[in-house]
Amino acid sequence: MATITKVTVSLTMLNVFLSDNTVKPFFYTQPLATFLYTATPQQRENWDIQDKGRAVVWPDLGQSLGVEQLG
Repeated sequence: MATITKVTVSLTMLNVFLSDNTVKPFFYTQPLATFLYTATPQQRENWDIQDKGRAVVWPDLGQSLGVEQLG
């Protein structure tokens, strides 16, 4: 299974980069990323890859995304 290697955030979009060279893009209006829609830019930027690359966590928001959720 691929692991998360990098995350980028913008004003409208989240991109999750995986170790198999794929990128999973999500607009904040999509179900998996709606918690980022109302977040401040600083909250969006404060993320951490955890669980040996199997999850990305936003500690300020109390939210996370796991590799298995990314499809």
